[in-house]
Amino acid sequence: MKRISILPLVTVLIVAVVACSSNKRSVNEAEEKRPAQQVQVPTFQADSAYHYIEAQAAFGPRVPNTAAHRACGDYLAAQLERFGAKVYNQYADLMAYDNTLLKARNIIGAYQPESRKRVMLCAHWDSRPYADYDPDPKNHHTPILGVNDGASGVGVLLTAFGVFWGIFMLVSLIGGGNGVEETMKRQFEGFAQNSAFMVAQPTSEAYKGFRKGRWWSIELQDVERVRS
Repeated sequence: MKRISILPLVTVLIVAVVACSSNKRSVNEAEEKRPAQQVQVPTFQADSAYHYIEAQAAFGPRVPNTAAHRACGDYLAAQLERFGAKVYNQYADLMAYDNTLLKARNIIGAYQPESRKRVMLCAHWDSRPYADYDPDPKNHHTPILGVNDGASGVGVLLTAFGVFWGIFMLVSLIGGGNGVEETMKRQFEGFAQNSAFMVAQPTSEAYKGFRKGRWWSIELQDVERVRS
C-alpha cells in the first residue's frame, strides 16, 4: 500500500494562513496610517438661536389651552414654512392627571417627505403649567416661561432649519448658475473667441429732422465706421 504524505498540504495551508494574516495586518496598518477625513460643518449661529428663544418667550408661558400656546404654535409653523419645509400639524386631545382635557399640538417640518431614509430632530416646545420644583413653594402653582427647557431646544432646531435652507438655496443657485453657463457655452459654440455682437437701440437724441426714439438698423458700413 502506498503512503500518502499530507505534509506538503499542511505546509501549503500554514503558508496560506500566514499570508492571509500578513495581508490583514498590512491592511489594518494602512487604515491606521490613513489620515482622518476632516468634515466641514456649518458654523452654528448662537445669536440666531437666542433670537428664536426670545421670540418664543415673548408669547409668555406656552401652556396648552391658552392663547399663548396657540399663537406660539402658529409662529413656529410659519417659521418652518419660511425655511422651505413641508409642515404637518397633529392635533390631539390628551387627558391630564387631574382630568383636564389638554389641546395638544405636534408641529412637524419635513424636507423631502417622500424619502424613505429619514433623520428626526425633536424638541419640546410648550411649557409646564406648574413650577413645582421651584425652591419657593409659593410658585408651585405658577406657570413657567420654559426658556431653558422647551424654548432653547426649539431655538436650536429653528437655527438648524435656517442653515439647511441656506445650504439648499446656495447649492441651487450654484447649480443654476453653472447650468446657465453651460447653456451659453453650447449656444455660442463654434463662434470665434474675438467675436463682437452689436444690437441697435432707439436713438436718444433728435438728429437732422429725425425724431428722438427712432429705431434704426445696423449695416455693414456702420461696423466699418465703428472700427475706424
